[in-house]
Amino acid sequence: MAERALRYLAVQRKISNTFFDSLISDYLLLLGIAQSCRFQNKPFLKFLLSQEKDVDLFKSPKPVKYSELTPKSMSLNIEN
Repeated sequence: MAERALRYLAVQRKISNTFFDSLISDYLLLLGIAQSCRFQNKPFLKFLLSQEKDVDLFKSPKPVKYSELTPKSMSLNIEN
């Protein structure tokens, strides 16, 4: 798993041709959080927006369930 995590760093370095030492710690921090969210099936962006500090404690909000359309609600009432 560690080799897989480092792969993203190598790809980023290859794409940009340079990788600034000042940014590497921030990149690795975000990469670690993203990988943790991915392995735990938690939404990365929602975790960041929640301002939670611990991925393990973060509980993903339940998905919104949309009511199914019934044939009656799907019909159009067009008056002449």
